[in-house]
Amino acid sequence: MNTLATEITARAVILRGGQILLADHPMSPAAVLPGLPVDPGAPLENALLKEVTEQLGVRAVIVRFGGVVEHRYTSNGMAHHELTVLLVVALMGEPHAAGFHWVSLAELDDTDIRPSVLKSALSAAEDPPGWWPWRSDRD
Repeated sequence: MNTLATEITARAVILRGGQILLADHPMSPAAVLPGLPVDPGAPLENALLKEVTEQLGVRAVIVRFGGVVEHRYTSNGMAHHELTVLLVVALMGEPHAAGFHWVSLAELDDTDIRPSVLKSALSAAEDPPGWWPWRSDRD
């Protein structure tokens, strides 16, 4: 099995009144946090804010660091290793974009979120601390 280099992604944790904003996964029925893979050497904060603003059509600001999630998976015979940096983001208006939906934090256990290791961190998101501990799918 071939292994790819570690990919770094930046994801936005966007909360509103006991809900979290999720995006439809482009290749499965699962949901993901808004964000993107970050190009090597690119400042992830700038990349994430630009992507969120483009995706949602509203200005966004980073509130604080949320945590890091390590994820390993296999797709088409290729092993992947991903580090996802979570940043808590506030929107400066109401998002207006297709492919995004608000989910109640109480319903997260019944929601298919990728990577699935995010679920335990997001379940505590109603009153998140200044950081979440390291989460790995190897735990």
